[in-house]
Amino acid sequence: MVAGHYLGTGMVASAFTVAFTIPNLFRKLLGEGALSQAFIPLYAQGR
Repeated sequence: MVAGHYLGTGMVASAFTVAFTIPNLFRKLLGEGALSQAFIPLYAQGR
């Protein structure tokens, strides 16, 4: 509600949301090991 109050509902609010969503997505995929746990066995199997 605070972000909505200060940023409104325009392009600035959308850019703010995307700016925080993309790094969090990469952190979830790479930082916690979900992508590496799924990718490495498939890569090792193909060699």
